Amino acid sequence: MHSLIGLHPTIVDGVIAVVVCALIFLSTWLNWDSSPVSMRATIVLTLLVALPLFWRQRYPLAVLAFMTPAVTLFVHMGVPEGVWATNAWWFSLYSAGAYGQGRRRDVVRTVCVIILAALIVKKGILDDFYGLEVNRMLVSGILIFSNAVLVFVAWWFGDTVRIRREREQQLAERTVQLEAEREENARRAVLDERVRIARELHDVVAHHVSVMGVQAGAARRVLTKDPQSATEALTAIEATSRQAVLELHRLLGFLRQPDEPSALAPQPSLRELDDLVTQMREAGLPVEVCVEGEERTLPPGVDLSAYRIVQEALTNTLKHAGKAQTRVHIHYTEGALDLEVIDDGRSTAQEFAQERGGNGLIGMRERVSLLGGRLQTGYQPGIGFSVRAHLPLGKDAL
Repeated sequence: MHSLIGLHPTIVDGVIAVVVCALIFLSTWLNWDSSPVSMRATIVLTLLVALPLFWRQRYPLAVLAFMTPAVTLFVHMGVPEGVWATNAWWFSLYSAGAYGQGRRRDVVRTVCVIILAALIVKKGILDDFYGLEVNRMLVSGILIFSNAVLVFVAWWFGDTVRIRREREQQLAERTVQLEAEREENARRAVLDERVRIARELHDVVAHHVSVMGVQAGAARRVLTKDPQSATEALTAIEATSRQAVLELHRLLGFLRQPDEPSALAPQPSLRELDDLVTQMREAGLPVEVCVEGEERTLPPGVDLSAYRIVQEALTNTLKHAGKAQTRVHIHYTEGALDLEVIDDGRSTAQEFAQERGGNGLIGMRERVSLLGGRLQTGYQPGIGFSVRAHLPLGKDAL
């Protein structure tokens, strides 16, 4: 029934109005012998009482305000129809509470209840029951009390239905909002994952391709003069390319396994720093490594970010400073890991400005920011380019 009313409120209200009108006519016809009112007046009064129910959901307060004087007039003129006219009024009172809005709802209901209460008191005590026996007055008192109970029930039931409907509407709106938030979070998660994968691809491809480019250039220059050195350079290019392909295969393999997000590959760490330094030295970049403090197992995010920062700094040095003397300084402290990569090359200020907008340094900043650390990069004439990163270890550091 509730779903039918929700889907076809106009049809249902029309049926209710017609049924109430028919019941009033039937009750009046059964008691017509005692009617002091003409047939024409009875028909008009019945239509005034019953037909407004057709608009009880669309204009509930107006319907109640209209039906109150209509029912008052109906009862005052003595149409012998029984109780259906007052039943229609109870229904309009309920509808005002269930569908009325704002502060006017309570004002209109209160005024209409007072008007009908005055009618019942006048009709029941002043007119019909004045001077009658005690038992008759007791019956009238019960009648007045029962009408008061009906007023309370119609008022309370209307408020209950309205409150429940408003709560259901709020829950529906909240469900839609939560669904939109879920979709937005999913979209952001996909975007964040794409950014992370793009950063990993950049770190893998840019490093290995830069190393291969430098080694290829060295091989070309000594190809005719020193075939042995050229062969060594080409061998290093071959090894570097194989490593790049292997890491790309691992990364793409992860993309084919969406159910295993924790197995993000590649996942290099500072334990592989020696291999990285060896690779850079083979490419012609003299690198020195200095480790201070007690080495320990780092959180995976810190370990990966530290390796990528050093890798990107060395790659940038190889591209922009050539065979500059480079020093990698790693300092373990109680609550953080400090990194410093500095070279004594002669990179120009223009090259530095271009590199600041590149994906490499942007990726560094993102990694450091994600860990809540600090990143400092700068070029000092006569000294070189330096990258300094401070990475907090967090509570999960071992």
